[in-house]
Formats: sequence, C-alpha cells, structure tokens
Amino acid sequence: MRNLSSIMLILALLALGIGNGQAQENKDFEKYFQRVPKRHAISFLQGYVAVPNSLENEIELESRVIFVGMIGFDYKYYLNPKFSTGLIYELELGQYFIEVEGSPVPRENVHVFTAFVGYELLPGLEVFAGPGYELEVHKNYFVFKVGVEFEGLIANNWYFAPELSYNYKEVYENVTLGIHFRKKFGKTLEE
Repeated sequence: MRNLSSIMLILALLALGIGNGQAQENKDFEKYFQRVPKRHAISFLQGYVAVPNSLENEIELESRVIFVGMIGFDYKYYLNPKFSTGLIYELELGQYFIEVEGSPVPRENVHVFTAFVGYELLPGLEVFAGPGYELEVHKNYFVFKVGVEFEGLIANNWYFAPELSYNYKEVYENVTLGIHFRKKFGKTLEE
C-alpha cells in the first residue's frame, strides 16, 4: 500500500512538472512564432519574369511570352508599421529579344534596380510601387514597378513573401512572379 501511494505521489509530481514545462514551452513557442515589427529587412528573391511580345531568337517571326529565371535582393526600411521604403535589385538569368520599331533588340542578363514605397493594406499584405532603371549591354530603359506581396512568418523574424509585380519599361513590359526569403532585424517599431 505504501508503494502504491509513493508511486501515485511521484506520478502526480511528474504530471505537475510536465504541465509547468509545457506552459513554458507554449510561451516560448508563441514568442518564437510572433510577428514582431522590426525597422529593417533584407531578403533574397527568386522567381520568373514573363516577357510578353518577345522573341527567343532574331529570326523568329512570331512574338510570344517567354519565361526567364530571376534572382535578386532587396532592402526594406519600415517608416512605421504601415509604410516602408527600400531598394530592389533583380537579375534576369536569360536571353531574349524584344521588338522595337520593327527590329529585334537583344536583352541578355538584364539588371533591374528599383526604389519603392510600400503600404501594408492588411497584416502581411503589402502593395508597393516605384521608379527604377534597367541596365543591359545593348540598351538601357527606365522602369516603373507596381506590385503586391503577402508576407508569412516562418519563425523568429524570418519570413517568406510571394510577390507579383508589373514592370512598365519604356518600350516593353513584363510581369514578375517570385518569392522573397526575408530576415527582419533592428529596433522594434512602435505602433
């Protein structure tokens, strides 16, 4: 009988200990997966650029949509919880031709630099727009980018953010579909 009460006492103490440990783990878990607004963010971007009305080579007669791989980086500075500004760098990893005034113009490994301003419509849903410049060996063009991204928390200030953006260029346009892998850091923003 004494052994049974000792076993019951040990099991009760273990259950209380596990319960307290579980409560602490839940607090740590919530803290780990909590969206904390930070002042700075840097991200790696990977995706595709859809270039309508383009040619795959100079002798092609019909234009079509060509998909080109793209990588990039961006830096974002949060002015407050709703507004942000920043810089985007994208590198298109491919070659295609665009038609300008009836003649094909080659585009190869295009570098696109854009400054933007963003506004968070809903938690995690941001629209952004801004001017930029496209640098390429053959011809450079002005760019205006408009886009939307939805930011989802991975953990501990790491985020993923699918992006869809429209890039208007002087003589042609394209659409970017990509995903950001973002790290937020710096001081916490005050509401």
